[in-house]
Amino acid sequence: MLRRDGEPQGVPLVSTEFNESHAAVSPDGRWIAYQSNRSGRFEIYVERFPEPGQLERVSTSGGSGPRWSTDGRELFYISQDGRQLFAVPVATGPAFNAGTPTVLFEGDYLPVLGGDWPYDVGPDGHFFMIKRPSRPDEGPAIVVVENRFEELRRLVGP
Repeated sequence: MLRRDGEPQGVPLVSTEFNESHAAVSPDGRWIAYQSNRSGRFEIYVERFPEPGQLERVSTSGGSGPRWSTDGRELFYISQDGRQLFAVPVATGPAFNAGTPTVLFEGDYLPVLGGDWPYDVGPDGHFFMIKRPSRPDEGPAIVVVENRFEELRRLVGP
């Protein structure tokens, strides 16, 4: 974290023996989501920001690359293999509360690797995904997922 009060200098926000990365601050600025392997595999955790505390695991079966919805009411993450995108309803007031992760959609998308983000969420709710090449001579393709609410209703019913 880079403090802006006084002399600008980088300060570790989370510093443990585990691999923690791909942090995303909530729109209200009170929470930070990140991936960590503290459970033995990468999972998504949320912690108070900028002063750590109240750590909560959000994912249930592995996850990487957390992203917040613009309104802060959902947290998204991708499965370790890049084949599923999950949404978790969240409340980010003085306390953090997470609902149950739900698969929004599945596909042959790239996983989160190193510092690369293979997906993003637009301010209007569109998802931008990088799809794996279907042939060795192709490059990755960018996929825009529109009308996700209609797709979700189709998959799970009204």
